[in-house]
Amino acid sequence: FVAGRTCAREALHALGYPATALPVEEDRRPAWPDGVVGSIAHSGEWATAIAVDRGRFAGIGVDLEQDEPLEKDLYAMVLRPEERQLLSQSTNPDFSAVDVAKLIFSIKEASYKAVSHRIGRWVDFQDASVSITFEDREFVTSFLSSAVTTDEPLTSARGTFGHAEGYVVTVAYLPGPGCF
Repeated sequence: FVAGRTCAREALHALGYPATALPVEEDRRPAWPDGVVGSIAHSGEWATAIAVDRGRFAGIGVDLEQDEPLEKDLYAMVLRPEERQLLSQSTNPDFSAVDVAKLIFSIKEASYKAVSHRIGRWVDFQDASVSITFEDREFVTSFLSSAVTTDEPLTSARGTFGHAEGYVVTVAYLPGPGCF
């Protein structure tokens, strides 16, 4: 927790904000300054944070997971039927079928962080479907229409993923006004 907040303070400093403590919302989400969207992740011995101007992105999320197989008993909770097909269809040598399940878990975590501040709640794993382009290390998370409701149309998040030091790292974003 402390390491994640330290990373967040550094991310804010890089945007030109003074070094101050980042308050905690009631649901333990960080309370980013007005005009900023950001995200914190920590796992094992590592922590990271990302912060960007709200004019550039409407939401951003980062996730960091130890690169270990997702427990099989979590498959039913995390994976939708169309995502289970990705487990056997992946031909990318960087990811085994089990690693793809963990990657989908991490993608959904990052995507939920990107959208949660906009809708004011967390989204269930079954409320989103992930498609992955392994060659480009890109993904799209499509939200079910009934799961994510805002005053603006919000149908998907995009992002990228990779490996670092035995961890799966994912970053999801919602484009801001006039972007992309």
